[in-house]
Amino acid sequence: MTPAGRQLAALLGNALRLDLRARGTFRTRSMGAVSPILWTFLFYTILGLSTGAGLFLSDAPVFVFVTVSFAVASVMIFFNIMIEYQEILNSPADGDVLFWRPIASRTLFLGKVLHVLAYVGMLTLPLLLAPALFLAVQVDAHRGPVFAAFWLGGYLNSVATLAFALLVYGVLLRRISAERFQDLLAWVQLVFSIGLMLGMQLMGSLVERLGNLQDPALLWRLRLVPASWFAALPTLAAGSVDPWLLGLLGLAAALLLLLGLNATQRLAPAYEEAVARIGAVS
Repeated sequence: MTPAGRQLAALLGNALRLDLRARGTFRTRSMGAVSPILWTFLFYTILGLSTGAGLFLSDAPVFVFVTVSFAVASVMIFFNIMIEYQEILNSPADGDVLFWRPIASRTLFLGKVLHVLAYVGMLTLPLLLAPALFLAVQVDAHRGPVFAAFWLGGYLNSVATLAFALLVYGVLLRRISAERFQDLLAWVQLVFSIGLMLGMQLMGSLVERLGNLQDPALLWRLRLVPASWFAALPTLAAGSVDPWLLGLLGLAAALLLLLGLNATQRLAPAYEEAVARIGAVS
């Protein structure tokens, strides 16, 4: 293995161990210190169970079922990265690595991207586990392909959400200072908490309208949601042959390509400079 490969393996392994390490924030008499991410997994599992059960009971079509499931996962993953994982790309501690150790900025950046890809996969699992099982029970045929396509589309949808979060990070860090960035995230957290409470109240009526096909215009607008582009994959696996599904898949591929190119070509070369700016004000 090359030196850069060994550095990547060490960076990724250490980052994942830190994710799962109990920091002592939550303690119980029987379990001791519990990692905060485990509580996140529990909350996401409950949210996924609620979403999947609601869609299953409403007998929503496959496309609607998957789109709503993916959309809920996208929202939760995006705000998790923006709020809870706000230093994933540009931590002030990165200056110690870049400036004093023989690790190139691109290597450190790639290690962080691989880490967050694994992190997003861990978040996707509890959010989509229950919906995947409910969907497998609901469909009449092609259960295996639908189940596999659901997970593939779900992870790609999460990766697209991650890439969009990286884009937002890049734009914000170029336009505002690190202090204002933290203040902005505090307001985002407040707005997100209020929006989540309101959204859960409206979810039932929205799913009912979509599931019963009572509003064709709403179903058409649903195709404008990026999550629906990835939902086309399991919908095709379920046996649907509508040509517009292929168009949605093309949009999903184009979205991944454009956001991925932005992350590799624009964020990585400027990474060391961004770390230097943050270090100067820390």
